[in-house]
Amino acid sequence: MSSISFSAKMDSDLNFYIQTDFINTEAASYFKNFLSGIISVSKLASTMKDGQKSASDKILEAAKIEIYDKTVMIIMNVNSGNINEFRKGAIINKPE
Repeated sequence: MSSISFSAKMDSDLNFYIQTDFINTEAASYFKNFLSGIISVSKLASTMKDGQKSASDKILEAAKIEIYDKTVMIIMNVNSGNINEFRKGAIINKPE
């Protein structure tokens, strides 16, 4: 990876953009496939839990990974529905 940049754009929703540049197209393609695999495993894990999708699962489902020559772009959308789901969920469970 030769560079990485983060940006966000807010309209009615909040879009996060993560752009990674690589020294060649092979490395960019490998990274895209690696990220796609991680997201696929995460989706499988969420369906195995209890059938209920968490807010983070919904964001990952809507995430897009695009490749342009030596650049990989990750686009994630956060909307009011996702934010409300995060507020309902417990980040850390209380010890018993």
